[in-house]
Amino acid sequence: MNKITTIQKLESLQGSTYVYAVIAMLVAFSISVIVAQMIAYQPRNDRSYVRRRLWSAIICVVFALGFWLYNQLVVIGTITKMPLQDKFAMTNLLCLVIIVIGYALLGLIGSLVFRKSKFATIFFKSANKKK
Repeated sequence: MNKITTIQKLESLQGSTYVYAVIAMLVAFSISVIVAQMIAYQPRNDRSYVRRRLWSAIICVVFALGFWLYNQLVVIGTITKMPLQDKFAMTNLLCLVIIVIGYALLGLIGSLVFRKSKFATIFFKSANKKK
């Protein structure tokens, strides 16, 4: 990775970091949908929605913190000037917020659109049980 020494390079890095944050959010959402579809309904006293919610939260936390830690430990080390590092630290926090809030909003919208799917049980308790 190249050393970041000027404001122009930092702005370019910030733009690409925002794009990577959105990509990370979409990948996390896709994995969450796949995991939700893999968890089967239980025959009696169905509480499989609890496992789906738990896995959804775990996936969100792992992706958000992983992205944030990577930027804190690797990317900030390539920025040579302290004021530029401080500016990128704010970008890193905004990316964390983008991932978490975007993931939640995308999940809520997906649950509303596909109301009778297993994924919808992450936000709503479904009456449609397939045994």
